[in-house]
Amino acid sequence: MKRYLILLITVILSAVSCTTTRYISREPSLKAEWVGHSHADIVRNFGAPSREVSDGAEGVILVYEDVYTTLETDQSGSTLTTTKKDHRNFKEFSLGPDDICYNVRTNEKMAEGQACRSSSGKNLIYMELESGQPQALWISDGAEG
Repeated sequence: MKRYLILLITVILSAVSCTTTRYISREPSLKAEWVGHSHADIVRNFGAPSREVSDGAEGVILVYEDVYTTLETDQSGSTLTTTKKDHRNFKEFSLGPDDICYNVRTNEKMAEGQACRSSSGKNLIYMELESGQPQALWISDGAEG
């Protein structure tokens, strides 16, 4: 009996340790949500941008960025190595001369299946489909608790 219990625990721990979280790009979901919105809508939702730059034509790009540094420590035998890594997460909203968003770029990722709330108050869950593009698979009005 004890042998079966140990075997069962081993199988359960093996199954749990094999579970991984897949991360997918947030760019398609941000494009679907924000292309067509005005400068005022974007600022109302995200706050003041980190900076605004010209798009090279008559438009502007609103840049939201978060720059941070992490320290990673690795021990190999008796040697301890610390590496400093700089990170930059960004969202860029390209606006035409009419102040309407026509493109969104980001390097942000989200966990596949993670729910996020849209600007219209709907809950969206994105999954990566065979096409490789994240798609909103489930939408609710956010009324559920």
